Amino acid sequence: MTAQISDQIGQFIRSYSWEFERQTNGELITRFVGETTDTNFNLIIAADEKWLSLTVWPYFPYIPTEKRTEVLDLIAKCNFQVRLARLALTASGDIAICLDLPAEALTEPVFHTCLDVITWYADSLYPEFLAFWSEV
Repeated sequence: MTAQISDQIGQFIRSYSWEFERQTNGELITRFVGETTDTNFNLIIAADEKWLSLTVWPYFPYIPTEKRTEVLDLIAKCNFQVRLARLALTASGDIAICLDLPAEALTEPVFHTCLDVITWYADSLYPEFLAFWSEV
């Protein structure tokens, strides 16, 4: 992530009164609390010259191998309902929520919309994934 984009995103995050950490790889990490679930989530923000990526990770920790088919069904069902963002199963078996934005579209209102979308889905889908996890 270039210093200019990193500084710009940092200002956008501060406008939410959120704190963030700059990582050595250029990523920014911030945390938020879901409004209805009162759950803490990590949000990783990364950028290159073409894309800005927001990722809630880990959204849910490792899903046992024997439950993979069921969790993939749940992810597919949720992805059909979700707009602008998507859920994914990482290589390590964790669930993440991702949102990508063309870097050329980065403005403060667009970034705020992206934050609103990804935080809303993290919070609103959480009970469904929690119910699934409790059955594991």
